[in-house]
Amino acid sequence: MKKSLLIISLISIHALSYGQFFSLGGGFEYNMSTDNPGINLRGYYNIGDHFCFGPEFSYGFPHTITTATKSKEITVFEFNLNAHYIVEFFEEHLGAYPVFGINYTLEDSTQTTLATGMLAEETINFWGTNIGAGVHIPIHNVLPFIEYHYITGALGEHVLTVGILYTFGSSEH
Repeated sequence: MKKSLLIISLISIHALSYGQFFSLGGGFEYNMSTDNPGINLRGYYNIGDHFCFGPEFSYGFPHTITTATKSKEITVFEFNLNAHYIVEFFEEHLGAYPVFGINYTLEDSTQTTLATGMLAEETINFWGTNIGAGVHIPIHNVLPFIEYHYITGALGEHVLTVGILYTFGSSEH
């Protein structure tokens, strides 16, 4: 399943490269709900100077949750399809945008019962929507950004991403 998710992400990003204007990049992600860092890769197809959409892939580094009776190591994989409508401020030196999209999350976990040492592996899938906001500072074709989104549904998680996009085909976004 993880390989399928990665292949879909790479195919989507590759397909975006045939558009007139597209942006590729990534950054560091922090899940504020689980106190877990990760990395994010994204590609956006830009329609004009204000609207863009595209896939994102995020990998949450493995983290362990320990209670008195068990220990559980969790690794998170996310696939998002998001859209932004960018509003420029200060003579186009700052862009702000809402984040709307769909989210598919895959959690792999290995649980160890501390008393017996028994292992149990589990994979859980979640669907949700992304709602949030972000800002970026256009510097020629480079767009440093910071973005927050909330994942609705069973996860209910708050995620902060800081990164850089590079726009191909135009000095604008």
